[in-house]
Amino acid sequence: MAKVEQSGWDSFCLLDAWEARQYREAGLDGFFPPVVPRCIEDICYDLKIESGSVLGPGAPPRIRIGHPIGGGTVGASVAIEAGKTEAWKDDNRKKLGRAKTDERHIVVYMDAELPSRSLSYFEPPPTLPNLPAEITHIWLIAHGEEIGGEWNGFDVWRASAKEPWQRYERVFIPKEGSAAL
Repeated sequence: MAKVEQSGWDSFCLLDAWEARQYREAGLDGFFPPVVPRCIEDICYDLKIESGSVLGPGAPPRIRIGHPIGGGTVGASVAIEAGKTEAWKDDNRKKLGRAKTDERHIVVYMDAELPSRSLSYFEPPPTLPNLPAEITHIWLIAHGEEIGGEWNGFDVWRASAKEPWQRYERVFIPKEGSAAL
């Protein structure tokens, strides 16, 4: 960060760093003035920082970190693929494979933005899941939309090796001290 401060720049963004890197890697940096100094290009790429700026005069010094943003296609397949990835992991297959029961359930909590949104906004496909032999049932669970200022609702999809995907009505878990919904 010291190099960025010494460069005299008071704000930058990843898009500028990307443009600077494209010019430099193409050998065009001698023909075009750098969009941002190399230190800013490096900090954006190496530390995965999307932007930075100096606060207004008189503001107390501080560092603010924002959550990374993302985007992409959202649909039922995003949640299904995330669940499949967990089901086919070797450690999950070994753990459930050691169980000597007729049913072996895996529960996958979707905390990533796109898979969790898939559970909230889409219907599951009427197909059987792609499960390894060690797993008989799969549950996909994600926090639903905020209700009454609390995140106490969960969206749930379930399937088994013999039953296609199905959605459960939103499951609510009352918070301690609150009235049941």
